[in-house]
Amino acid sequence: MGTITGYTAERMKEIEDSTVVDGQVLADNLVLTTRDGTVINAGNVRGRSGESAYIQGVLLPAIKLATNGPAIQVQNTPANYPGFSNSVDWSPDGRFLAVGHGTSPYLSVYRFDGVALTIVSGIGVNPPAVVPPADVNSVSWSPDGRYLVVTHSNAPYFTAYIFDGLTLTAIPSPAILPAGVGYSAAWSPNGKFLAVGHLNSPYLTVYEFNGFGFVKMTDPATLPGLHVLSVSWSPDGRFLATGHQQSPYLTVYSFDGAALTKITNPATLPTGIAYDVNWSPNGGYLAVAHVSSPYLTVYRFTGGTLTKIANPSTLPVSAGVCAAWSPDGRYITFVSGTAEVPKTYFIENGVFGSLYSNTVGNNRARNDAAWSPDGRFVIYATVTAPYYIELYKTLPTHFADGSYELAFR
Repeated sequence: MGTITGYTAERMKEIEDSTVVDGQVLADNLVLTTRDGTVINAGNVRGRSGESAYIQGVLLPAIKLATNGPAIQVQNTPANYPGFSNSVDWSPDGRFLAVGHGTSPYLSVYRFDGVALTIVSGIGVNPPAVVPPADVNSVSWSPDGRYLVVTHSNAPYFTAYIFDGLTLTAIPSPAILPAGVGYSAAWSPNGKFLAVGHLNSPYLTVYEFNGFGFVKMTDPATLPGLHVLSVSWSPDGRFLATGHQQSPYLTVYSFDGAALTKITNPATLPTGIAYDVNWSPNGGYLAVAHVSSPYLTVYRFTGGTLTKIANPSTLPVSAGVCAAWSPDGRYITFVSGTAEVPKTYFIENGVFGSLYSNTVGNNRARNDAAWSPDGRFVIYATVTAPYYIELYKTLPTHFADGSYELAFR
């Protein structure tokens, strides 16, 4: 049997005095007060209702939240803003933002320090030696952040770059190009494959990537519908979803590393052209933004089967072009291509929760949205000067007695 030494009355008093008895959110940080009056800054906090609060494994059941969702406020717009913006994507580490836009050089990359966006390549500063030949329709970082792929309206329809933190260097195009305008591209989670959605048959092309170039893989036996506008890999890389312009509007394939095999369509299809498809971070849901009411459709995905969940009680009011998940999979930000304030929905256990009316923003058309990897920021691609990209910050909620519990990450 071991013997504990040094566990004196003084030590007991020290432990009691260090017990957290109160807390509040100041700016972005949780500030705790211990029994002896010591103030501890516990850092940035986020959470959802219904979860107990933990800090370094210690349960803090007494801390409650007064509000039920993420408020969002305007953060800033960069000095070198691009033109009409079509697509945005954060690098995996959140240090860089890629923007595809409709004015030369069609692609801009910004460095982000948590406060401001500063251009490193693009509009007016260090454009790549090989500039995309036309409007960039989508931007996609590789999982390791070393590569950036953009799709565009003119041949070769997509361009891939190596990025060293300052300069974009183009990789040679594949021998077999996509067939027509490139609408969307997505890297597989392991970075070994690239899916491209495009204008003409076969509408979807998947390439194998070896770090130096792309080799086209065999087309699926069952092609997706006309014009694939969006592609998205499941987090485990075993499934590839496509959104397209023709019924059934959504086609999902299983992928074994060599071949794509179409899975059964869901019983309830999207009601119109699917402009955006996105898997949730845990792969349990698939969100589809489309042109007809209810404009946003979410499916639960289990055992290779898609099952539509009930619509939110408050529907979007116009055609959807983007459905972006927060990194924790708790929220979906819906964007419309018409003049409408963005909407953010809470979703849990297959049920839509609140529509957060405290999401702010002007009634302007937007083309895309992306949450930062840490979930603290949301960026929008818009069509209105001078706000062609809008950076919003998700605000921490505030403490009050008898409300919601908070989960600290």
